Amino acid sequence: MEDKVAKYEEDLKNLQNTITTKEEEIAQEKDASKLIDLDKALKEWKLAEVTMREDHSKTLAVEQSKLDAYEKGERDMLVGNPANPSAGGMSASDDIKTAEEDLKKTKEASKQVNVAIASLEQAETVYASTRAQMVQLDDEIGNTQRKHAEEPSSFKARQLETQIQEFQQSKDELAKKAERSEK
Repeated sequence: MEDKVAKYEEDLKNLQNTITTKEEEIAQEKDASKLIDLDKALKEWKLAEVTMREDHSKTLAVEQSKLDAYEKGERDMLVGNPANPSAGGMSASDDIKTAEEDLKKTKEASKQVNVAIASLEQAETVYASTRAQMVQLDDEIGNTQRKHAEEPSSFKARQLETQIQEFQQSKDELAKKAERSEK
């Protein structure tokens, strides 16, 4: 069991490093189409992380169940005759009740994981659309700055300068929104 836990921790660390790398690539990417692809890949890696954690939790629960069964068997052997199971211990109906309770707990945990995944997907969608809007604003700022540099009329140049400032304010607001959705 210790080998499984060590392998899980190593795999999780590698997965988290990959996610961090993808996030850094997204932060540096300027091309909108590549950004969308990177966002999809990041979403898949994060989903893989959630799945890995869920699978590990299930594996631990199964191992714990086996361990509990072995310990119960040992206690029963020490307390009474294993050939005569009616001499104390849990009955079959108690085992069924315990199994039903465990099943209910597992279903509840599964629902919570599904809610967490849906929340993560929604946050990823908001983040991706916000990043795409920021890239579009960068393009508009660049185009407006070129027009400003080429504009001979000082009145129109001031109007373009105001427009650049408005674009920059919008971009700053989107950056804050992206930061909030990232958390």
